[in-house]
Amino acid sequence: MRIGEVARQVRVSTSIIRHYERNGLLPPACRDALGYRDYSEADFERIKLVMGARDLGISIADIKEILATYDQGQTPSRRILELLGHKASEVEQRSRRLESVKLELCRLRDAALQLGQFDVAGAGSAQHEMVG
Repeated sequence: MRIGEVARQVRVSTSIIRHYERNGLLPPACRDALGYRDYSEADFERIKLVMGARDLGISIADIKEILATYDQGQTPSRRILELLGHKASEVEQRSRRLESVKLELCRLRDAALQLGQFDVAGAGSAQHEMVG
C-alpha cells in the first residue's frame, strides 16, 4: 500500500507519516520498483497504533520507548506501564461520557418526534439547503 492510501485511511497527511518515519516511530518503508514507499499490513497497523497514541496525547519519546520495548520483546518500564494504565483509564472515562451524551441525544430526538416538532423526512433537505 502506498503512502497516500495509508494517509487517507488513517486521516493524516503523508508528511506526518514521513515525519514519524524520520523520527524512528516507524521503520523505513520498503520501496517498490518505482521507488514509492510500499507499506505492509503490519506497517499499516503500526501507523494506526502510533496515530492512536498521539491522539491520546502520548509523547513521541514515550511512543518510541513503548515500541522499542515491544520490538525487543522486553517488559516496559514501570513509568510506561503506569502511563499505559492511565491512558486506558482516560479512554474508558471518555467512552462512558460519549455513551451518556449519545443516550441523551437519542432521548431528545425521540421526545421531539413524539411531540411532532421535527419533520424527519424533510430534515435532510432543509439542512442541505442551509449548507449549500
